[in-house]
Amino acid sequence: MIRHYILLSLLAGGLTVTAQAEQAVQPEKKIINQLVVDQMVERRLIETNAQGVLVERYEQADQVLPGEHVRFSIKYENQLEDSAEDIVLVMPVPDQMDFIEGSVTPSGMTYQISRDGGMTYLTPSAMPEDEAERITHIKWLFDMPVLPGETGQVSMSAILR
Repeated sequence: MIRHYILLSLLAGGLTVTAQAEQAVQPEKKIINQLVVDQMVERRLIETNAQGVLVERYEQADQVLPGEHVRFSIKYENQLEDSAEDIVLVMPVPDQMDFIEGSVTPSGMTYQISRDGGMTYLTPSAMPEDEAERITHIKWLFDMPVLPGETGQVSMSAILR
């Protein structure tokens, strides 16, 4: 049995606002204890398809403007020969972003939220409803082992102030 605690500093140092109020984003890939962890930042686009229906899609975010909806994701893969157990993934919510309530995926996975820089965590039901914009970290707690060769993804969304 292998136990992992992974703290990902999502885009540490790479998330800055320029004088034009545009957001530069630079995803990165890490290998941690043979778990491959790939961080992605995507912006939401809403378009009208040929039938006149609004369709939501995401694309890699090279730059993000204030007011835009951004999805931060962590893809993971267990490249170990054994199952990885007790996995915990922590993602900071960038300072310039307001967390979007209900955006944490996958649904059904246990997660907690922090509003004090990751010092303490609460379940979402214990967080006051008007506190979403003050959330500083999301922590996913894996209830099941990640099997050898297994891949998955967790994500959350926020809006650039």
